[in-house]
Amino acid sequence: MSDSDHAIWSGWKLSPPKKSTSDGQEERRYQRACERYQRWKAILASLEQQVTGIMSGQRDIVMPDAVIAAAFDALHQQAPPSTLKITHNFLVKGLERGSQQLNWTVAIPSPLVTVDREPPAVTTESFAALHSWDVLVEAHDTFPSAAGYSGYALRKWLIGRWLFQLIREGAVLHKRHLEQLPDAFEKGVTLTNGAVFLTLEEGAPLPIEDDDDQTADDSASADQSSETPFEKEQRVCYRRLFLSPTSQLMLLRTYQEAGNAWPRTAAKSRLPVAQCLIFYLKHIDDGASLKSISELLSMAYTASSFDKPPLLNHYASRANVAQSLRPSSWQRLTQRHVLTDTLRDSSGNDVYLEFQKPAPSQAPPSDQLKQFRQLQRGLSSSLGGRATRHEAISNVETFLSISSRNGAMVTLLARWCLKLLQKGGRVKSKLAVSSVKRYLSAIGRSLVAQSSALDELQTASADQWKALYENVLNSVKPDVKRATVQNRLCDFHHFLMDTITLSV
Repeated sequence: MSDSDHAIWSGWKLSPPKKSTSDGQEERRYQRACERYQRWKAILASLEQQVTGIMSGQRDIVMPDAVIAAAFDALHQQAPPSTLKITHNFLVKGLERGSQQLNWTVAIPSPLVTVDREPPAVTTESFAALHSWDVLVEAHDTFPSAAGYSGYALRKWLIGRWLFQLIREGAVLHKRHLEQLPDAFEKGVTLTNGAVFLTLEEGAPLPIEDDDDQTADDSASADQSSETPFEKEQRVCYRRLFLSPTSQLMLLRTYQEAGNAWPRTAAKSRLPVAQCLIFYLKHIDDGASLKSISELLSMAYTASSFDKPPLLNHYASRANVAQSLRPSSWQRLTQRHVLTDTLRDSSGNDVYLEFQKPAPSQAPPSDQLKQFRQLQRGLSSSLGGRATRHEAISNVETFLSISSRNGAMVTLLARWCLKLLQKGGRVKSKLAVSSVKRYLSAIGRSLVAQSSALDELQTASADQWKALYENVLNSVKPDVKRATVQNRLCDFHHFLMDTITLSV
């Protein structure tokens, strides 16, 4: 190892590659590593000529912005496209470590991030499969009769025809949405302002904290029966499926001929959607050779790409994009009605309802960071370790009861923590206490500090809230991932939209 190798500061994470075996694949890997090492070392050497000590890791270096900009411009012009991202990010991370560990003064460029391109909607293989699809569509569009079918077989045929119509229109192009249709079918359609739709629901299982496996099922069923509409809305994801005139007529015919009960198996469970579809398709085309429902959806997606805008096609074929409003929010939008939770006791002054505004506080802003630290301590046990879920919930509820000391933002953060502890987050229905504490620590202090500039949170405009969030993001320390803070702000904002009447 040469002297120049020793001169490279460890924070650059650059060391000569080592050869482990002598086989051909290892030899090629070693050669690529050597080339990368020499290339990165040459870049650091060129920077060293402009700023002495940057390669060896001297402290308190001040780097001119022009030098850094010229170095990255040269890199982008000279580096091969295949290695540009990794080389760019190598320099960015090294400069970040120097700023944190060696007190370098430097304007650090943003890292390069590549976004994978969506595969094309139509390929040679998918286009070739459209011949089989066209045969099915042509047979379906002739409106075949169900002659010879009655009872259970007729119900399967009618439901299979309706399901294929939804796929043929491009309204349902994802398997999970198909699997949610039986429940929506039995609940029936909804008519709002002349629009007819079904509501698809996908809910996470209720969190069970009972350690006794024998009583877990009984506890879950009891919790399900006692679950309020508001609690269900926090747990369930909704998707409204608006029906075309043709699919409305087919659904009406199915209801008239066979009722709204989905076909059952011998075990009294709902018949899988795939069986109803295959039963119908084999009737209209004896030569249908579908191997799976996924193959059918793939052909439908390709065909729909020629007729529908890409945005609608993307929406119909993805499971977790653009989720619909919750029922209470939908009712507020369409009927201007605000739901109230009648199962809660509203006799006390401190009872928190879903759409209740937090009471204004007279606490001076200087005391709010102290209250925030007290809230953080409430998520730890009295001995300084991790608090149990029940301890944390009790501590936060006690903290909220002292409303005269808590400002509006601290109160909102405490209620957000209480909601996370009791009902989980947007993805997981159950969060550990340590996760809740980490969520709070990511944005809480900055929100409390930055919100002191607002006179009244309850009357703040959308622009003021946007400015508040931007100030929090701009205050992120270099060692904290900006995306993490942004995600926590999104979680907190969704909580506000769901529970507090704000102009955000």
